[in-house]
Amino acid sequence: MKRVVLYTNDEILSNQLKRELIENYEVIPCTLDLCDYIIIENRYQPKAVVIDSRILKDAYHYLDLVIKEDVIVAVLNRQIETGPYYNYLSLPNFILLDAKKTEMLNGLLSLAIRLNDIIVKKNHQIIEYKEKIEEDKMVKKAKIALMKKGMSEEDSYKYILDYSMKNRITKLMASKKILESLN
Repeated sequence: MKRVVLYTNDEILSNQLKRELIENYEVIPCTLDLCDYIIIENRYQPKAVVIDSRILKDAYHYLDLVIKEDVIVAVLNRQIETGPYYNYLSLPNFILLDAKKTEMLNGLLSLAIRLNDIIVKKNHQIIEYKEKIEEDKMVKKAKIALMKKGMSEEDSYKYILDYSMKNRITKLMASKKILESLN
């Protein structure tokens, strides 16, 4: 079950949110300061954090501790002013919700978590593709350098593979080491 950490000192709001979220999430009420979020993150690994804006007061900078790629952060705002949250509004995993409209929170969290999971997965795939392209470029450079020393293209590629297997390193690292040794 997905976990939601709830930061609020308002017992009425806390009970209301627990009732709304309980069927889809394990709700973990938290009384620690937001600056101690790392303890909570390591212990519970939540998918979402719901924060009452009164907890933040002048500690908006602690939001940077909470906002991670794979965690949805929902701030229940009690003021009309969005100024303190301006830097976070463009983030795909940040929700600023009017505290009077908490009945929307369950659906919003569900949708946001699903969308964020997709975004995180796609970002990881993009990183993998970039790493693969980087590796291919480096292998090609190493092959060209070996070919300039008189090897055929096929032999130079086999040499890179053999070097990486013997040394138990990636083709990227093998290519870098080969290029270093040739220069």
